[in-house]
Amino acid sequence: MPSLELHPTIGTMRYTLRGLYRDLDTQARKAVQLRQEGFQVATFDLTSPAGHPLFAVAARHDVSPLARAGIPHVHTSDWEATRMAVEVFQRTTRAVAGGVRWYKRLDVEGLRKCIQRYGWNGTCLDVAAGILSSTVVAHPFPNANHRTAVSLCRLYLGSVGITWPHYDLRGRGVRRYVRDTAPFFLRSKTLLQLLRHRQLVRLAHEEGFTDLRLGLDKEVPIVEEDLRLEPLEIRRRHLRVSADLLERLSDEPARFGLYRPNKPGLRDWVRWYQRG
Repeated sequence: MPSLELHPTIGTMRYTLRGLYRDLDTQARKAVQLRQEGFQVATFDLTSPAGHPLFAVAARHDVSPLARAGIPHVHTSDWEATRMAVEVFQRTTRAVAGGVRWYKRLDVEGLRKCIQRYGWNGTCLDVAAGILSSTVVAHPFPNANHRTAVSLCRLYLGSVGITWPHYDLRGRGVRRYVRDTAPFFLRSKTLLQLLRHRQLVRLAHEEGFTDLRLGLDKEVPIVEEDLRLEPLEIRRRHLRVSADLLERLSDEPARFGLYRPNKPGLRDWVRWYQRG
């Protein structure tokens, strides 16, 4: 089945497909826009499964190092939580065999704004799913955004006395964890593409592409029903699949904890982390 590559490798660099058009003028305008925004841009042509010429625009971020001064020496709860999240990102990526290649700079201000939007009302499940979903959607880290968001979620759950997942993350447990979280990662990435590039995916579907290639071995079908979803509904579905993951990898004591009303706020979470 014909699939559309969303992260083409051009030369030796990994790009992200940012536009797909039926005419050269629109392709050129998109390329100019992205260059003005500071992206490195590549354009190329392809033939659709329907036999029509298409004109693509791909882009990659500036990956120059960010000075440590990017996080100011301010001790408000949101900045302390931003530092905490960056440390979680660093620990998460260090644990990956072979390391993680940065494909963009760390968006410090975007991370801080994301943290400011964390909700603390409702159950522990509501709060944890919100941390997971909103961090993934914000995508502030240079790579490993899903893994880092899950790590932050685990950190919050630990702060309220909930062990998640319900098995040890060592040895076979690590392999089990990778297998158990894979469906969430795949569905989440599909929803993100719909949220950011719905017109691109819709045109690909009209031109006969049946699948999206999200990585070397990851293909997902283009579902026509998904193309009709509005952004708010896509966000709601992303929040739901985040909550589903948390429930699915919880045992009975953890579920009991998930359904308790949440009591701490951002400041409490940061203080718990700093004491640890």
